Amino acid sequence: AEAHRKAEPPDPAVACRGLASGPRAQLSRLLAKSPSARPDSAMAVATTWAAEAGSGLEVEQLDSLLAYVRSPRLVGQDATLARARELVELAADRAAEGGRALRIVGPPGSGKSRVLDGAAQRAQLRGVRVLRGRAGGADDPMAGLAEPIREATRLAGDAAEPLLPELVKISAVLGRERGVEPSPPLAPDDERLRLGAAVWDVLVGAALRPLLLVVDDANELSPEADQLLAYLLRRLALAQGEGERAPVTILVAGRDEEGEGAVEEFARHAGSATTSLLDEAQTGELLDALFPSLDGRDELAALFQRELGGGAALAERWAAMLIREGALTREGRGWSVVLDH
Repeated sequence: AEAHRKAEPPDPAVACRGLASGPRAQLSRLLAKSPSARPDSAMAVATTWAAEAGSGLEVEQLDSLLAYVRSPRLVGQDATLARARELVELAADRAAEGGRALRIVGPPGSGKSRVLDGAAQRAQLRGVRVLRGRAGGADDPMAGLAEPIREATRLAGDAAEPLLPELVKISAVLGRERGVEPSPPLAPDDERLRLGAAVWDVLVGAALRPLLLVVDDANELSPEADQLLAYLLRRLALAQGEGERAPVTILVAGRDEEGEGAVEEFARHAGSATTSLLDEAQTGELLDALFPSLDGRDELAALFQRELGGGAALAERWAAMLIREGALTREGRGWSVVLDH
């Protein structure tokens, strides 16, 4: 122990004959007994070795720089994040009382998808199964619900078998996987009710653990998918009104638009929370979270506010573009930006 504390480390050149003087000196510094004699950071070591290599070696690659362009927290949306967390806690405790549906609304780029991401991650940590879909895609009228229902069918196991002739109308992939043909259609209103009931029943069968249904870009749902989501919201409200244990909690995000179907049912039976665009001070706060000690921070915040109107997601994309163009660079432990006006 005494030797470990006081004896000088061996000369690296003894173990590696022919070692050049530069690497020899650097290895000796790394092995120094006194912490003050060692390099103060991994970056300092990498910078020194890059200089020794003399070949223009990049200490930090583009991919590692771009990893900074994702704020560790969603700036300016504390109230909405809190509402989403409350919903997840309700989902985790099926005996708890409270509304089990929430709609996140707000303009494009204001962080709605980030709220859903955080809620889904928190739900998984709380033991809640997350069934997630994203609307969109003209080729699939049930986009946004097809993948969640397919996963619920898998979780329901044998309980889903008698429901498959209806469920395959939502997911063609499910039909191919199970080799099941859809049932003959009924009159439109009866068909919607039969399909909605089948989806509700498969969610009941899948809910051995609490379920959270998450749908992003809900304003892009097709009329068929929107009607199905509206049916699930009505069934959820009915189950809660009758004191039944609801099999699922529903969280969706979309633009703040008026409409019928699911939008109307959310207004009637559920709550909503809003994500908003950032003001200039909040944009500066976002830059602080992304790029500590940014030289030119106020100038960049003003530019983002002027050109992007406070969209946090757009600000992150623009920051990535500036990094790729070499206008936003790392300077030691901080950052520097040079803007071409």
